[in-house]
Amino acid sequence: MPAEETPPWALPRPTGEPVTPRRRLAHPNPAAETGRRPPPAGAPPQAGAPPPAGALPPAGPTPPPAGPTPPGARSPAGAAPDNRVGLIAGPVRSAREPLPGRAEPGLVAVAVTAVLTLAGTIGHLLSDRAHPVVLLAGVAMPLAFLAAAVLLDRWDRRAAATVHHFTLRANDATTRPYRLHGSLPAGALTSGDLVRLTPGRGNAVRAIEVLAALDGPVVRRLTGRPAVPPAQLVSLLLATALLATAAAILLGRI
Repeated sequence: MPAEETPPWALPRPTGEPVTPRRRLAHPNPAAETGRRPPPAGAPPQAGAPPPAGALPPAGPTPPPAGPTPPGARSPAGAAPDNRVGLIAGPVRSAREPLPGRAEPGLVAVAVTAVLTLAGTIGHLLSDRAHPVVLLAGVAMPLAFLAAAVLLDRWDRRAAATVHHFTLRANDATTRPYRLHGSLPAGALTSGDLVRLTPGRGNAVRAIEVLAALDGPVVRRLTGRPAVPPAQLVSLLLATALLATAAAILLGRI
């Protein structure tokens, strides 16, 4: 039986012979081209790898797209710092400063109603006989109320002439001077106190709360001169009484 001959393609390549196209693989190795070994079958895809061609989207409802952020919205990670809370920086200076020369509304109201009452009393006396009650209510009462209103106005101005100047270093890294009108106890406000301000007009404050911590309890509350001081409220009540007296005299009820 004749011996079988080895086919040429099965013969070993001689040393030094270049590789011919016939000896190249018909299907090249993809790992050799990309430098990355393909994952084994059934393995989960790597993070950041693109999905394979023809893959279906994951099951479940698709989340809605995020809408535009409204203007002025704050991030939930943290609120904006409050410029009314901070530390007292530097010393607190107290001085007596004169108030403006304008008259307070309480004194003006008493003066106007006193003139009306006196005018009504004079008109009543010219048309009728002088009655002791009319003289008491129409003359003595307006003069007494006007003198009381003047004394109250002076006392209120003397109390409001004390002004406390201090500087606040707020949580938003700003530093601004403030002032508080009115009398305060000694040592009620010192340098280094953690405070929360109730702002007023301009750089004036209406009240100061000294805090134990940033979100802690209030140690003490310091109030300045209110918008309508008690002395002015008393003067307005006196003006109301004078207005009622003038009306009673003009209508002949007295």
